[in-house]
Amino acid sequence: LLLDADGTLFDYDRAEGYALETTCGELGLDYAPERDLPVYRRINSEMWRAFERGEIDPGTLSIERFRRFLDAVGANGAAGNSGARADSGTGPAAMADRYLGHLAEGSFLIPGALDVVRELASLARLAVITNGLSRVQRSRFSGSGLSEYVEHLVISDEVGSQKPEPGIFDVALEPFDDVPREQVLIVGDSLTSDIAGGVRYGIATCWYNPEGHENPDGPVPTHEIRTLAELPGLL
Repeated sequence: LLLDADGTLFDYDRAEGYALETTCGELGLDYAPERDLPVYRRINSEMWRAFERGEIDPGTLSIERFRRFLDAVGANGAAGNSGARADSGTGPAAMADRYLGHLAEGSFLIPGALDVVRELASLARLAVITNGLSRVQRSRFSGSGLSEYVEHLVISDEVGSQKPEPGIFDVALEPFDDVPREQVLIVGDSLTSDIAGGVRYGIATCWYNPEGHENPDGPVPTHEIRTLAELPGLL
């Protein structure tokens, strides 16, 4: 069983909001979550889609999203004179470094995730496969309580391949080379990385879709669930 991390096991929205607010506070930026967080999330989502398409590397993603964020909030006044501060120690690189440090502290799990993983570990062998930065993901994973049940943690930043590319799936399944591919299932919330990657790799897929989003033209998952508690029943 290959489990996605952010948005599937980890409450990434909570960790992201905490990290951005804490970072802006430390840098003296005029930050309002209801105003500025949507701006960051839009930019961040665009950057991660580019990463999945192989257009940018992790280092570029980490800094460029804050360059665009500072430009955006400086232009519309959302964070006061943050644009003017960009050359005084609160530029994109400095902001990215602080943000990643705080994001690494956010080992917040989706409610019930640990109990479900504990049950799954009695039914199947588990790996976590995540598109992310090693500095962030290893810290969050170690503080989550998941390591007791998960045999293998695969991070795109460490293996040089990201979902939906087949390379990261090759690495994820190396410790399980005795398991036939038809007995492998990937579970994740992203159609473009988790489900598309699984479909391309020829393994069963399960779309974790708690909000009940429509999927008019994306890859078709083998299964779809609204809650993690449904997952053990599929095995």
